[in-house]
Amino acid sequence: MAATIANKILDGSLQLFPRHGYLHTTIRDIAKIANVTEGSVFRMFGSKQALLAQAIRCKIIGSSDPAHPPLPAQNSGGSFDLHAVESAVRREIENILSIHF
Repeated sequence: MAATIANKILDGSLQLFPRHGYLHTTIRDIAKIANVTEGSVFRMFGSKQALLAQAIRCKIIGSSDPAHPPLPAQNSGGSFDLHAVESAVRREIENILSIHF
């Protein structure tokens, strides 16, 4: 049940942050679109900043399941391609923060 609520919150945040930007998206907006209480958002993520970080993490790795996110792609040496991950993070952050400041 908790994972389902977290997924709904993450999905809502991934709709609203890019549309309205971080500063203009409120916890109340996210709770409303996710059909949960504001308290549920805070219990699941602690803060809007933590929710943004998890939303970006899930977007980059291609999963909205905070309990079982897949790992980012590994390079041929078996380690993570940090350059690719950093580039993806930068793109997602720029996308979210550049809209509606």
